[in-house]
Amino acid sequence: MAQFDVYKNSDVKSLRQFPYLLDIQSNLHSNMISRVVVPLAIDVPTVQHLTPVFEIEELNVVAYVMEMTSVPKSILVDKVTNVSHYRNQIVDALDFLVNGF
Repeated sequence: MAQFDVYKNSDVKSLRQFPYLLDIQSNLHSNMISRVVVPLAIDVPTVQHLTPVFEIEELNVVAYVMEMTSVPKSILVDKVTNVSHYRNQIVDALDFLVNGF
């Protein structure tokens, strides 16, 4: 489990809206029982600087940073990929959410 790993969403209630979860938590905090994630959506409106778009399994997904939450680490089991190459866009979106710039 590493920062910027992407997992298939195993929660039936939110799976349709958010098929993937992006782990954004620092590896420094890997001993915690939960992980902070950003839901990844398909075919939703985007907000410049706040909702980066990238490709997962040949699908364009939108990182819904404003919907980030924590989930039990135990539900993050089906890893799809790691998107650390999008680190700057993800961190910039988090910064925009918190600081407004």
